[in-house]
Amino acid sequence: MGSPEKAAGFFRQNDLGRVVDCIRARYEKNGGALGEVVIAEPNATELRGVATMRWGEIRPGPIRLRLRDVDAWLRDGGYECSLEEMLSAYYGEPPRNLKAARLASKAERREIRQQWKDLVREVSDSFSPESPARRWLDFGAHGRDWVLGRVVRLDPAEMAERRRILLGVARVVDQVPFREPRPLTVLANEVLANPHALDPKEEGGFLLTYALLDLLGEAGETPPGSVSWPSAPLRHALLDRACILVDLSSAIVSVFNLGKAMRNDGALDPVIAAVGPSELPVDLRRLLSWSGVSANGDRVYLIENRGVFDDIVSLLERAASNGATVPTVICTSGQVNRAVWRLLDLLAENTSCQFFYSGDFDLDGLRIADVIGRRYPDHFCLWRMDAATYLRARMEDGEEAEPERLGQLEALRDRFPELVELMGQSRLWAYQEAIEDLLFADMIGSFL
Repeated sequence: MGSPEKAAGFFRQNDLGRVVDCIRARYEKNGGALGEVVIAEPNATELRGVATMRWGEIRPGPIRLRLRDVDAWLRDGGYECSLEEMLSAYYGEPPRNLKAARLASKAERREIRQQWKDLVREVSDSFSPESPARRWLDFGAHGRDWVLGRVVRLDPAEMAERRRILLGVARVVDQVPFREPRPLTVLANEVLANPHALDPKEEGGFLLTYALLDLLGEAGETPPGSVSWPSAPLRHALLDRACILVDLSSAIVSVFNLGKAMRNDGALDPVIAAVGPSELPVDLRRLLSWSGVSANGDRVYLIENRGVFDDIVSLLERAASNGATVPTVICTSGQVNRAVWRLLDLLAENTSCQFFYSGDFDLDGLRIADVIGRRYPDHFCLWRMDAATYLRARMEDGEEAEPERLGQLEALRDRFPELVELMGQSRLWAYQEAIEDLLFADMIGSFL
């Protein structure tokens, strides 16, 4: 009968603990008496102990032991036990088979991955082949494979909840674009029983954004398969295209003397006719209910500064009351929000409509002009945004431009070469308030 305990005692008595540790690590990794161990800098005790296993032959330098040789020595050298039995006696427990565990783990991962694949396919197959939801999941850049990549490493315990979220998002996607505007919170509550389930920071909101990008996105907005989170303006634009409403109370545009607005049901919006030549705040909900808009004349004037807009509107209202024909004027109130974009998009459907933009002579004013110009290159005209007008608006004791923001004007030099050069030399900002008389005269003069 073999004696694993005596074999283990041999290694203890000869202070070969480090050697045994290396042997066990290799045995567990390879799943048996395979491979070899190397002790690069053995001490004298380890050299003597290993020499005993090699019939007294002491070899200086690194110790190299093949596990099959150690196993054979244990079986034939008087202990009549295997290497596995010796290791079990030495450590009080059998060595683990890490190779088998890895194989089992790999098989388990394959099985889990297949379960996730089946889950995504099941959701996809629950919709008709021609449906938007099916097109997104089967053919979208952020469809089935992309979704699978997001969930495959999750705990299988999350499968039921992830299936519920994916199915809820697919149900929303299957209806876009909605015929009538639908609030995002209402949709979220309908499909996932939580009004915030489609918020941007939630998994449902994340999936919805990318699904809309696949179905309603425009070329160049985000690279296919991108893992970067789309910008807030892009997400809002996608929701607008889907006719899904969000943050309606904060998305408002002030417009003066709008011509007509055609609703989605084909009728004219009576509010426009009732207001006449005066200011009208229009929120995104109403804008999304319009299918078409017309201005008074082919020129639409865009004013960045709210205070200047108020002053100009007062002058135009007085002129209109005296029988003058007055144009349509829109206030961006600084950076363009979704309501402004929606109104401009509707107006831009008229190919003869021109947008005349005027803003402050500072970094933000020029940036707004640039972004509007890029979006509507066939409709955009700079209005009193030139070097001569800047010199008229500039004040010797005006606000000094911060060096950092002044340097950022260089990115706008292509659109404003003379103006950027002059502002860089002057190092002063200038504002619309100083040219209100010019702006008003241009508006009235355009109808003479």
